[in-house]
Amino acid sequence: MELSMPRITIQILLIAVLLLTFSGCAGLPTDMSRSSRNDPDTLGGLPSLSSSAKGPWPQQMWWQELGDPQLDHLIEDALVGNPTLRVAESRIRQAAAQAGLADAIRYPQLGVDTSSIYQRLTENGAVPPPQAGEKKSVNSLKLEFRYDLDLWGRNRAGYEAALGAVRAAEIDRELAKLALVSSITKAYIRLNHEFEQIKIETDILHQHEQIVELTTKRVTAGLDTAVELNHSQGVVASTRADIQAGEEQIALLRNLLAALAGFGPDRGAALKPPVLLAQKELTLPTDIPSELIGRRPDVVAQLWRIELMTKEVEVAKASFYPNISLTAFAGFDSIGIENFVRSGSGVFGVGPAITLPIFDGGRLRSNLSRRSAEYDENVERYNATIVDAIREVGDQIVSWRGIEAQLAEEREAETRLEEANRLALLRYRHGLTGYLTVLATEGDLLKERLQTVALRARRFEVAVSLSTSLGGGYRPEPPSVLRSKDDQRRNNK
Repeated sequence: MELSMPRITIQILLIAVLLLTFSGCAGLPTDMSRSSRNDPDTLGGLPSLSSSAKGPWPQQMWWQELGDPQLDHLIEDALVGNPTLRVAESRIRQAAAQAGLADAIRYPQLGVDTSSIYQRLTENGAVPPPQAGEKKSVNSLKLEFRYDLDLWGRNRAGYEAALGAVRAAEIDRELAKLALVSSITKAYIRLNHEFEQIKIETDILHQHEQIVELTTKRVTAGLDTAVELNHSQGVVASTRADIQAGEEQIALLRNLLAALAGFGPDRGAALKPPVLLAQKELTLPTDIPSELIGRRPDVVAQLWRIELMTKEVEVAKASFYPNISLTAFAGFDSIGIENFVRSGSGVFGVGPAITLPIFDGGRLRSNLSRRSAEYDENVERYNATIVDAIREVGDQIVSWRGIEAQLAEEREAETRLEEANRLALLRYRHGLTGYLTVLATEGDLLKERLQTVALRARRFEVAVSLSTSLGGGYRPEPPSVLRSKDDQRRNNK
């Protein structure tokens, strides 16, 4: 009996209508999601921004503003040799391979099925005499075709979900890069601080050694006692210990920087003392809350995970409907190898393959509920990430301004102590005071400079943290959940 293609098409349509009627037994899917994304503009802005000078967003190579070529080379090496970034690269390849698998099932599948089995044929089956009961080879060679029509978009949504996973993995790599560069820069700033601190502590040590020398002479002259001498000698030993602790920190920071760059300690030992440029006035871009969602890798990665889970929910919903695919085959079947290539051994067939859930004990609804809960989880993670992102920016602004106020006081204090030391030295030269007074005022001045150096290091670190919290120059292609919101803003304008 010949097969008619129009007749087959009609059969498919009739079966599809019938199956859709029965599909109500499994229960049609409903939206189970409970969470919604927060608009950053409604969370309460950063009132402290209004008094800040306006400026651009951080550039991609924002660390170059520190003006130290040694730091630039270190970061360049790290972006090539750091193992953490290579791990992120491997995860991108894994996600891309998974997307390739999801994409493959969207296309027609064509393959060959062949077999040749030597067996005794049953006498009580469909095999006619004289072959029944004989030992013959059963041979088959077929070219098989299968195509899933994907009428409800399940395969398409699965592929788009896999693409979302790829994009999230790519942005995770950018996030790892940003964290790595931030860690290197902050460690380099601490290294600079340790060098500056040791330089001042060396001056303090020299000053305390002079005090010991003078105190020894005063003890010999009967003007001081062993109490003052032992105290001054103890201060010298304590200052030497501080210098040794600083040298230890320098060695540890050099090792850390070498490891972050993907090298051994020898690479760190070759690092010279940093030379960082003075920082400029704090400037901030406008529209931080609304623009931040497209400039921070962690926020954009979370948006892609929302996109991914949106597609997974679509896959779960599509599973409630019939899955219809077309199958066809053509080839040869024969009993006995001698009949295999004869015209009478030819076979072919074409028809639909349909599966429909009717009674599944609630499996599909539970799966949809699970995917919806995962979607809600990712939405709330996004909301939390937005809140943390705005808080981080606000924290860095508060810290910057606090440090600036402290530095202003420290500059005033340093100016006063420099004047006190100048006057003490002038009085000493005129024989109006002893040299111990000069050394005491000089010691206070050096201690003040230590505090200033520490504050400047903190300001450098806050500047790095602010650049990081503003996205570190990241500007990706956003997912549709973000593009749709951008389009809405443009339309409102």
